[in-house]
Amino acid sequence: MRKLNIGCGPDAMSGWINIDNSPNAILSKMPLLKTIFYKIGLLSEQQFNAKWANHSIFLDVRKGLPFQTASVDFIYSSHFLEHISQGDAEKLLLECHRVLKQGGVIHLALPDLEKAVKRYLSGEDSAEDFVAWTNLSRKNSRHSHKWLCDSELLEKMLQKVGFVSVKETSAGKSVIPDAQKLDLRIEDSFFMDAWK
Repeated sequence: MRKLNIGCGPDAMSGWINIDNSPNAILSKMPLLKTIFYKIGLLSEQQFNAKWANHSIFLDVRKGLPFQTASVDFIYSSHFLEHISQGDAEKLLLECHRVLKQGGVIHLALPDLEKAVKRYLSGEDSAEDFVAWTNLSRKNSRHSHKWLCDSELLEKMLQKVGFVSVKETSAGKSVIPDAQKLDLRIEDSFFMDAWK
């Protein structure tokens, strides 16, 4: 069974092919180089102390997925799509559709714009809290959000690229294996499964 975890960050899951484009994914495999970068000031203390699984694959998925058509059973991605442009996210979803086997499932977790707007409109969050949550103000940062969506927009994107059944779900309630272990960001997320 082939399972992809796209944009895994430091949360690589055993039994999955964990993919990330962060320099930390490479540096985790080269502790001496990481130490040198830290000592000369190219890495902050936070970056140096970040714990990354050394079995992550360094890959820029905006350039495609290096897997044969219909060769993957499950795909998982949490809080990643919003860090690439909406156009790149749509291209990646098309690639995910291509590599999934017939009946394969993609499970996605994204920041829930609808929840954030409701918190702001109800006065629960201030304007400053809302702007900080959106993380759109740091356009040149690798960690900034390039776009945000709600479940309705994501459902339309998934259907547009060919997924036949799309269902909003809740944390840990996906049909993919290990959903309860993978779905870590519950409070600010919405979750969706889509079948090829």
